[in-house]
Amino acid sequence: MNLKKSFNQVERELGYPRNALANYRLGKQPSARRLSELADFFDVSDEYLLEKKQ
Repeated sequence: MNLKKSFNQVERELGYPRNALANYRLGKQPSARRLSELADFFDVSDEYLLEKKQ
């Protein structure tokens, strides 16, 4: 899936602070609520996002 959106665009659409997604990519764990929001946004399961992290 390629939505062609930057981290900053996704953060703005979800109302997240700047660099939140970059922090998750670098190892910081999102809250369960944020994980669920991101899964809904990208139309994938929570488990899918967790698997990609490992």
